[in-house]
Amino acid sequence: MVNPTLPVEVPDDLALQDAGTLPWPTRRQLFAGLMCYFGLHVVIRTFLSSSVGLDESEQVLFAQRLSWGYGPQPPLYTWLQIGFFSLFGQSIFSLALLKNLLLFCTYCLTYTNARLVTRSHAAGIAAAVSLLFVPQVVWESQRDLTHSVLGATLSAAAFCCLLRALATRRTAWYLLLGLCAGLGLLSKFNSGLWMAAICLATLSIREHRPALLDKRILLTAGICLLVFLPHGTWMLTHKHLAFESASKLKLEAAGAWLKPASIGVRNLLVAVVSFLGPLLLMYTAVFFKAERRPVLPESETNYQKLLLRTFLFVALLTVTLVVAFRATGFRDRWLLPLLIAVPVLLIAMLRDRLDPLRLRRLVTAGGTVAAVVTLLIPGRILFGAKVHREEPLMRPYDALAAELRSAVPPSSFLVADTTLLAGNLRLALAPMTVVTPDQVDLFNCQELHCLLVWDTRRGDLPPQPLLDWAQAWTTMNLSQVPTQYVTARYKFHDSRQMRLGILILNQPPKRLAL
Repeated sequence: MVNPTLPVEVPDDLALQDAGTLPWPTRRQLFAGLMCYFGLHVVIRTFLSSSVGLDESEQVLFAQRLSWGYGPQPPLYTWLQIGFFSLFGQSIFSLALLKNLLLFCTYCLTYTNARLVTRSHAAGIAAAVSLLFVPQVVWESQRDLTHSVLGATLSAAAFCCLLRALATRRTAWYLLLGLCAGLGLLSKFNSGLWMAAICLATLSIREHRPALLDKRILLTAGICLLVFLPHGTWMLTHKHLAFESASKLKLEAAGAWLKPASIGVRNLLVAVVSFLGPLLLMYTAVFFKAERRPVLPESETNYQKLLLRTFLFVALLTVTLVVAFRATGFRDRWLLPLLIAVPVLLIAMLRDRLDPLRLRRLVTAGGTVAAVVTLLIPGRILFGAKVHREEPLMRPYDALAAELRSAVPPSSFLVADTTLLAGNLRLALAPMTVVTPDQVDLFNCQELHCLLVWDTRRGDLPPQPLLDWAQAWTTMNLSQVPTQYVTARYKFHDSRQMRLGILILNQPPKRLAL
């Protein structure tokens, strides 16, 4: 059954056609431009540096083994990264290709969702281009995000499936909605807030309520549960790994309520302003004093109301999290899966003010931002040394690993003091197993020899967590093990050097009676 008020076919922008101007760019031109833009970022990232940032180094580490879980973050991004490593090799190219494909899909889904909501190709263009005015999308996602990028893509995909299910009532869209919901939970847990919000918003609208109360919604829920169930079971059996970074939200202990709640709400508002501020400023500049244009009544649908109520429920659920659990540690990147559809809502609200002039201004401004970001991404590395700003991509991990390789005995694994160091060494020393002390059990390291490696900028001696783990692993007297050092110059920096300390433990681990 098809809902007659929500047509499946989306007509072209009639207002722009009536004005004698065809919407530009066309859909094919838009997608081709996006493909070229993200393809260029893949090329830049591949040749810019052989080192990786924090989030990417975590993926390099976890991709050493296929598992139902790896830590406090869901495993879907790592599974995808394992697939890309298998196809294209363990390399910077594989890391960059996966991320930029996801970003490309997010932009395309944003276009699709805006066109479904407004029935306007021009509005779809405006919404997709508007993502270039969100710093967490255009800059942070390129710089070092992983799970949040995937979460945003699946949030957009889930909303698209919901819109199609409401319009067509076809079983396939109910099934795809359940799949996207389950995969969303496997990408970023706050995607659950997004799914809860769109379901509550749908129930609150009389015209949409029957679609969500349809018995086929049980298929949606069942598929979502089946997709998430293996990882959920893993979490219950690996609580020490699954909840080790719950402190990121800074959940306050029981006691005073008002102060943590006020701090949490304040931090949440700061994160929202940081996320949406540039986008709102751009829209204010472009649409200031824009005249309203008549639109046909049929282009006014309940989709806009659905999206607006979805964000109201997102706000309500997030504030509830703050109040109920005293969560105070909010970052703007945490909002990426929750607010990725804001450009769709904004352009829907301004649909009657979007004329050819405003569209050209948005596309021009977006193109300018894209060009600037394309220059700044490598520029921050190439010229960072001149202003004494350090970036992980400037560190000579590959050169250090080349010196380290000669000291590696057969049948050995490496334990580094930080995830950043471990991931970079793994990328350079593959197929050697590289872990941090809290990941050794996860990867079941059985080699006979172990290398302890640490960054000596924190001190010439190994950090205490590294020593504590080593003392539990070996019977050797660590004070009698000679320390070795390797040194290399920073990339793009002639004077600065980085040094690693090394302890080689060549004694088998203690065999503990069970």
